[in-house]
Amino acid sequence: MNPRRMNPPHEPAPDGAAAYALDISRVRRSFDRAAATYDAAAVLHADVRDNLLARLDLMALAPRVVLDAGAGTGHASRALKTRYPKALVIALDSSPRMLQAAGRSAILAAPLCPRLRRRRAFTPGGRQR
Repeated sequence: MNPRRMNPPHEPAPDGAAAYALDISRVRRSFDRAAATYDAAAVLHADVRDNLLARLDLMALAPRVVLDAGAGTGHASRALKTRYPKALVIALDSSPRMLQAAGRSAILAAPLCPRLRRRRAFTPGGRQR
C-alpha cells in the first residue's frame, strides 16, 4: 500500500496504537472490490479454513447457532452448515459484496448484538436473519 495515501504529506505519521488503526470503510470497500475474484486468490485463507474445520473433528459439538464472523464468500459457512445441519449458521461480514458473492442477499444482523447493527449477515442453506 502506498504510504502517502495512508498519511498525506501534510499529516504526521501516527504514533503508537494509531499507527496500526484500520480505516474500516476503506477495508470494506477493498473487500467489496475484490469480491468477484476473491476465491481465486485466497489460497492461504482456504488452507487456514480447512485446518480450522478439521480441528472440529476432535470435538463433540452439537451447536444450535454458529456464527462465522468474517465469512467472506461463505465457504466456511456452508461447510459448517453441512457439519451441523440442525444449527442455524450465520455468515457475518462487513462487505455486502462478499456475501453477495456467496450467493445470498445481505441483510442486517441487528438482532444478534447491538455492535453488529451495521454489519451484514446471511444464513447458508435457506433461513435468512
